[in-house]
Amino acid sequence: MSDTGAPSGGGGGSSCCSRSVTLPPCRFRCVLVLARGGEKLTACHGSVEGIMANEPKGAGGFGYDPAFIPDGHCETFGQLPSETKNALSHRARALALLLEHLSTVLPA
Repeated sequence: MSDTGAPSGGGGGSSCCSRSVTLPPCRFRCVLVLARGGEKLTACHGSVEGIMANEPKGAGGFGYDPAFIPDGHCETFGQLPSETKNALSHRARALALLLEHLSTVLPA
């Protein structure tokens, strides 16, 4: 097992960790819906792909953060600096899309 808690096996897309066992991918997903008067105006989706570690690592974040290793990284969200985690955030991605949509429909 690596020091990230991920098995010394393959899969999941976190290429910097040496893995020989294929792990099923997982995803954090956020959907923000803008509605008015009972009518859905738009839905904005954000997601981040990765794998689950064998055991929680790190004290940062909350929920599943200490057990989730995002693609392209060897550390869990609980171990990554908050700036890195926020740049990958499924919530931030959904919010960015919602703000983009609002900028096109609201007067300047």
